[in-house]
Parts: sequence; structure tokens; C-alpha cells
Amino acid sequence: MSEQQPRKLKRCVIKEEFVSLTGDAVSAAILNQMIFWQELVNKSDQEIQTEINAYEKIGDKRKIANLKKQMKNGWFWKAAKEMAEEVMFSTRQTVDRKMRALVDKGFMESRPNPDPRYVTNYYRVNLAYIQTELNKIGFSLEGYALPEPQQKDEVTPNNTTYGIAQNEQYHMYGVAQNEQGVAQNEQGVAQNEQVSNYLSLGFQSLSFEEEEVYTGRDPLIHMLIFVSKTKAPTIRHEAFLQNLTTCNIKNEMGIQIVEYMRTQKQDINNYTCDAIDRTFAEFVKRSKSNDKIKVFPRWFATTIVNKQFEVDQDDARADEARREEERFQRRLERYKNSTHQLAAATSEMH
Repeated sequence: MSEQQPRKLKRCVIKEEFVSLTGDAVSAAILNQMIFWQELVNKSDQEIQTEINAYEKIGDKRKIANLKKQMKNGWFWKAAKEMAEEVMFSTRQTVDRKMRALVDKGFMESRPNPDPRYVTNYYRVNLAYIQTELNKIGFSLEGYALPEPQQKDEVTPNNTTYGIAQNEQYHMYGVAQNEQGVAQNEQGVAQNEQVSNYLSLGFQSLSFEEEEVYTGRDPLIHMLIFVSKTKAPTIRHEAFLQNLTTCNIKNEMGIQIVEYMRTQKQDINNYTCDAIDRTFAEFVKRSKSNDKIKVFPRWFATTIVNKQFEVDQDDARADEARREEERFQRRLERYKNSTHQLAAATSEMH
């Protein structure tokens, strides 16, 4: 009987320069991971380009065409669920929100999967822009040469002079960010978020190690906290409150929803933000039709269960798509290896 192989432990790095750049530890960890994957993709593209150059010398157009299909041009897919597993100390919903914010700030580009069968987004990290913004606050991008002084155009996310092609001009001195693990728990991360936004709602920070606690008088928030047995509203509570405001639903009805769900042994915190959003979207849809809702709290408690099932099914399909992509990449790798062997054999014959 063969011995079971030890499981390789995960590592997540939180760098001070990325915390200063993004404003919080979760975004910093995500950005560090995205740069790690960007470097791997860039290296793969460079290797494929080297092969293309070799086949151009012998005029093998078929091989060149096949290799060009493998070029990713710096793009790679990354699901929020997978990234949450990599950083280990945040939820998929939070990671998804942080990834969108990094795109909005220009640190990354995003586009839909070119294959309409899959929903996972593709990303490309703007290394040149990150390096320039770090330089502005007194940091450098680890493992990369300092940027040359700019005489004319300042670097911006949309500056064509500093486009994504700039990424390929950076020398990779090492792709070892994940070798320096930094243990971080959920409470520590919470303190790196923008606490000032919560203070206006009635939050009070007890100490650096402890979570913020809600000290205001809003009965709906108090009920959400009471039912979920948390010290402060969670991101799911936030999604619920935001949807109430967006849909112009009064707090009194929100309290009735939470109270009814409590009697059914349901907690809003047990559902994902996506399920909460979909439930309210269904409410808006029903409000515009003749299919009116008679008892809204009961309808909400039933509908959110169905919407959570839809979310779980979508996640399962996305996971299957990810696995299919991995199988495809393995087939490409085998093809690449056989191409190398054929090229080596051809070279020996000559």
C-alpha cells in the first residue's frame, strides 16, 4: 500500500504596499494573487511566442496557426469562488465585490468569457499602472525594475501608451509571492476595512483585535444582528438593507420579513448576497405585473430558498466550466509537449 501524499498547504500574502494602494487587506491579498497568475500567463505567452518564432523560420504555417490559438494575450479566467479559496479569509461575495472594485480602479481589466457557454470572467492585470501608482505613494512593485521617468503623458488605466502590452516588457525576477505566508483571520481583516462608513450608522470599535459592534437604535438592524447572533451587520445584512432602500420598502416591512423568517427558523445570513438580490429582483418583476404578492413576508421567505437553489446551480455550472477549462489546458499541455518532442526530433534529423 502506497503512502498517502501530504497535502500542500496554501499561502496567502498581504503586502503593506498593496494595502496602502487598495485601502484594505482583502483587496491587497486579491491583487497579489492576481499578479501571481498574471505572471504565469505572461510567461506562458512568451514561451508560445518563442515557439512561433522558431516555426516561422522553417515556414510551418499550420504549427504557427495552432500555436497562435493558444496565445492568451495576457488574459486569464478567475472565478470569485476560486479566489476566495486562495485568500482563505473572506467570503465569495466579498471577494467578488473587491475584484469588481479593483477593475473599477484600473488595476485590472475584465471581460466576459468569449465562450458564451461559460460565465466566468477573464482578467488582465495592469502591471504598468500598478507600478506607477505605487511609486506615487512611495512604494515599488516587488520583483520589477523601477519605471523610467515619464516626460509627457502620465500613466492612467486607459492611457494607450501604457497599455497592457507594457506588461510583457517587465522582467520577471521571481514568481514566489506565495512562498511567504501570512496568517490572517476574519477579525483582523475586518479592522482593515473602512470602519468610518460603519461609525455613521452607529458602530463602535472596541479594540484592534475585536470586531466593531453596533451601538445605534435602528430596530431592523438590531433584529438582523439578534437573529444572526453577530456583533455587527454582515455583508448579507447589508445586501438586504440596500435592496429594501432600492425597492422603496419601509423598515417596518423589513422587520416583518426578518421576524417571519425567524419563526420559520430561517436567517437572512444563511443566504448569499446573490440570492438576496435575485429575490428582490423577482419582487420588482412581480410588482410590474398583475401577479400581485398577497403576504409579502411569507412570499419572501419562500422565494429566497428558491433563489438560493438557483445560485447554487449556477455555481455548480461555473465549477464544471472551470473543470472543463482545466481539462482543456491539460490537453493543450500534452499537445505542447508532443510538439517539443517533434521539433527536437526534426532538429536531430537535420
